[in-house]
Amino acid sequence: MLSTKVIFVQYFCLSEVKGMDKNMKIAVCDSDKDFLNKVEVILQKLSKNNEVPYITFKYENSYELLAYFSNYKDFDIVLLGFDNMKKNGYETAVDIRKIDSKVKIILVSDVIQFAIKGYDIQISKFLQKPVKDFQLLQVLNTVIEEKQKEDQKFFINKTNARIDKIYYSEIKYIETFGRHTLIHTVHGVYESYITMRNHLKLLENSGFVQSHSGYIVNLNFIKSISEKTVLLRDGEKVILSQMNNPASVSMLSGLRKPQI
Repeated sequence: MLSTKVIFVQYFCLSEVKGMDKNMKIAVCDSDKDFLNKVEVILQKLSKNNEVPYITFKYENSYELLAYFSNYKDFDIVLLGFDNMKKNGYETAVDIRKIDSKVKIILVSDVIQFAIKGYDIQISKFLQKPVKDFQLLQVLNTVIEEKQKEDQKFFINKTNARIDKIYYSEIKYIETFGRHTLIHTVHGVYESYITMRNHLKLLENSGFVQSHSGYIVNLNFIKSISEKTVLLRDGEKVILSQMNNPASVSMLSGLRKPQI
């Protein structure tokens, strides 16, 4: 018996809806004040060009960034360099990923090996120092656009009393429930009459994978993969089977190594 509230759902798939319900928050951490100011100026330029307000948080050490983020968890994008506590961006990225699985991370370093290590914790982009202005602008613009598109994809949830949005980015996994399905999100569990096959069609190319005939999982919420189980970052477990779907096998095999 589910202890969480179950809501009956009907889906309509919409995406790339103009207008965000909140300002995008972008944090930048680096010991170089000139670099921090450079990023802020570029973000102001992008904000003006895109006609979207960005709130910039500047940090010279990761301790202050992590103290804020662990409490509020509201950064959309974090750009990380070498801070004044002698902590490199990769180490801070690991700490951030422990707090939030969805925030976009841009890693800036003169250590090229971090580009490879960084993708183990799902960084969005890597920039090697020294960074030219046009490279920084291009990468920031790309990651901002990716974040906006992700945040704007949602299902419309219709009930007798109200209409709710279920965002793709907030779905942890979907499972079969008798003849129906259950959509597990960060806010609760929703019942749907949509079949697993149709869920797969709706969520195609959006970062979801079928781990079992009865489960669809959001890759962003996966912590580790074992022989028969997918462990999510919040401790929940989802069944993993030997699948015949090459795409699912390929996507999950890349996550076999436990993530931070």
